[in-house]
Amino acid sequence: MTIRSNKIFTAVVAMLAILGSVSCSKWTEPESMPLHSPSLEEMYPEEYADYIASIRAYRQTDHQMVWGWFDNSASSATGQSVRLTAIPDSLDAVVLMYPELLDSWEVEEMHAIQQERAVKVMYTIRYSDIVAEYEASLPQEDDTTDDSEAEVTETMDETDASPAEDGFIAVMDAYLDRVLPLCEKYAFDGITVWYDPVDYTHIEESASRIEAARHTAFLTKLNEWIAANPEKMFVMESSRMQYIMDSSILEASDYIVVHTELETNIIGVSMAVNNLLVEGIPSDRFIVLSHMTSSSDPRLGYITDTDGNSVNATWEIAWWVSEPAEGMTKAGLGIYAINSDYWSSEVDYYITKKAISILNPSPIN
Repeated sequence: MTIRSNKIFTAVVAMLAILGSVSCSKWTEPESMPLHSPSLEEMYPEEYADYIASIRAYRQTDHQMVWGWFDNSASSATGQSVRLTAIPDSLDAVVLMYPELLDSWEVEEMHAIQQERAVKVMYTIRYSDIVAEYEASLPQEDDTTDDSEAEVTETMDETDASPAEDGFIAVMDAYLDRVLPLCEKYAFDGITVWYDPVDYTHIEESASRIEAARHTAFLTKLNEWIAANPEKMFVMESSRMQYIMDSSILEASDYIVVHTELETNIIGVSMAVNNLLVEGIPSDRFIVLSHMTSSSDPRLGYITDTDGNSVNATWEIAWWVSEPAEGMTKAGLGIYAINSDYWSSEVDYYITKKAISILNPSPIN
C-alpha cells in the first residue's frame, strides 16, 4: 500500500470513529451545516487585487471595446447566467435590456462591477417600445382587415390631426419621463437609444408630416436629457441611422451602435456599416453588433463568411472589426443577448472571451 493510500485509509478510519461516537438520537436530528465555497479573492487576496488592478488599467488603454446587451428580465437570481457579477472581467460595458425590471439584487451587482472592475453599466431605450405602448392605448375595435390595411387606415385617420394633437407624442413623453430618470436613480453610467426612423422619401406627404413631428419631438426630448446629464454616456443604436433628420444628436453620441446582428452574411455586415459613411454621420465611433447563439433559435448567432461557410457570427464579426478600414473607426464589437453565452459547452462565456481575445490579444483576456 502506498503512502498516499495509507493516509486516505487512516483518514477514513478516523472519520468512522468520530461518526461512531455519535448517538443514534443525533442521526434522527440532522443539523444544517453552513456551506461556504471560498472565492478566489478570499483564497488569494494579494493576487486577486493585482488582477483587478490590471483589469482597471486595461480599461484605460487604447483598445477595441466589447460590449454586451444583457437580458435582465429574470425576477430572481436563479443561476449564474442572470448574474451581472458572472460576466467576463474584460467586458468593457454591459447594457441592460429591460431597465424597468430592475430588482434590488441586480442594482447591487451592477454597482459591484462598476466599482470593482470599472465596467460601464447602461440601459437601452427602444423606440419600438414607445410605439407598442402607443398602439396599446388606442381604442380597440373589431376589425377583419389585415395588419397592413389597419396601419394605412390608422395613418389616414391621423392626417387631419395637428402634431400637437397627436396622441403618440403624449404617450412618448410619459414613457421617457418614466425611464430616463432611472439613469440617475440607479447610478447607471448612461443610456443607449435604439431608434430606426422612417424613410420619409417613401411615404405620403400627410403621413410624413406626422412622422416628422414625432421624430422631432423624440430627438428634442433626448437632446434635453443630454444637455442636463453631461456626465452620463449617450449612445445611439440603429440600423437606419442615415434617416435621422437632425444629425447633431449623432455628434452628441459617444458611440454609434450599428444593428447588424440579424445580417446573414459578413458581406451584409460590411455593407451596412459602409452605408453609414455619409455626411452627417460621425465615422469615428462605430460599434458593430452581433447576436449570441440561441438554444431556442438555431438560426441566431451564425453567419456566412466570404467563402460561403456558416460560422459563429460573433467571432466572424470580431475578425471583421479587428481589420482596419479606410474612412472609419471600428470602435468595437457589441454582442446582443450576451448572457446566453454563459451556458457555452466549452467554458462559461467561451464565445465572448474568444471574441475579446480576437480584438485585444492579451494575457488578461
